[in-house]
Amino acid sequence: MADLLAWLPAWTAVLVMGGTTLDVRPLRADRKLESVLSVFDGLDVGESFVLVDDVDPGEMSLRIEQVRPGEVRWRALTKGPRVWCVRVERGPAAA
Repeated sequence: MADLLAWLPAWTAVLVMGGTTLDVRPLRADRKLESVLSVFDGLDVGESFVLVDDVDPGEMSLRIEQVRPGEVRWRALTKGPRVWCVRVERGPAAA
């Protein structure tokens, strides 16, 4: 999937292969978290999207866990070095 996404233009969110993909590579670093949270907050429980970035999104996952504790499930699909793809799924809100 990373090869397919590598050529996509700088769109914020696109529909790819029946699912939503959020490509934050063209965004400034200070706008990436805001964009991810915006898409995430639009998900229902059990829905997901693929996050595409040009840096390891590990730090971002920690920051999202701070603001949405227990709600986010991350599954690495591609681990760099040029493109990282992560499936981000919304789980039930923490009690």
